[in-house]
Amino acid sequence: MGAFKDHIGNKVVVLGHHNADPDAIGAAAGIKELIERLSPSSLVICVMPADISALSERIIEMLELEIREEYYDSFDTLLVVDTGSLNQLGDWEEKVRGSGFNLLVIDHHKRNPEYDKLSDFYLIDDEAGSTSELVHRLFKEYELTPSINSAKALLAGITFDSKFFSIGSTQTYKAVSELLEITGDISSIRELFNSNYLLPEKIARIKAAQRTEIHQLSGWIVAFSRLGSYQSSGARALISLGADMAVVSGENKGDLRSSLRSTQRFYEKTSIHLGELLSEASDSLDGQGSGHPTAAGFNGKVDVESYHQRILSTLIELLP
Repeated sequence: MGAFKDHIGNKVVVLGHHNADPDAIGAAAGIKELIERLSPSSLVICVMPADISALSERIIEMLELEIREEYYDSFDTLLVVDTGSLNQLGDWEEKVRGSGFNLLVIDHHKRNPEYDKLSDFYLIDDEAGSTSELVHRLFKEYELTPSINSAKALLAGITFDSKFFSIGSTQTYKAVSELLEITGDISSIRELFNSNYLLPEKIARIKAAQRTEIHQLSGWIVAFSRLGSYQSSGARALISLGADMAVVSGENKGDLRSSLRSTQRFYEKTSIHLGELLSEASDSLDGQGSGHPTAAGFNGKVDVESYHQRILSTLIELLP
């Protein structure tokens, strides 16, 4: 497969998943700088397909990152970051399946057989706390130090995926320590997350609570709800209200998007890994799902009612 540097072309598109979270943003910003320093003649464009999360939009603005939502020109290298399944790429999915370019993938989700088959370079570690952590690892491999701005972006990604440093391995916190040596006090990173929710997201979070269907399974509270947008924020809101696990889904023009969240305690006590749950459920549903032990997402063509029933029946089987 060769070294990362060997696969960099003249025109590189760095691509993240739709509804990009801070980890996707941080990984993209970091890898953009790394490529520009390894290959100064290369042009690097960061693209996040539609619906960048409101939080990520704020981070992009505050750090003045060069990230766009659309790109229609040619490229010879496509680098996908923080994307567990191809259908999280929206309109870019078919392009990724195409040919005529180098495909590079950097991810910390469960290994994807399609990436194995399609990619020229595949860096994956599903034990890493975030994709931003893996990008930091690449900087070290090439004995380079990120700029202050890229270090802040990488730290923002690690902060978000570690749930504000409530989970993570020794490697995660070693990366945090090394990045803080560049950025200084952690307060500058916390400021990126301190902005209030915008009005539409506030309303969505309240609606998620209003529409909640509650199931008590073996002493655990599992909440299902529906939102047309802000599914991940709605799921986090239900967890903050006391749910042990939350499933928030919505349909738009026949496409279903769903976000799952759970507490760390729920995962530790039940061993239910949300990413694996969705990956296995995808076999019987028209779509793809992936993620982490306590956070995962699904995209497909199934209706919300059938999808929720499938998740619920699986949980009933798994919880004694």
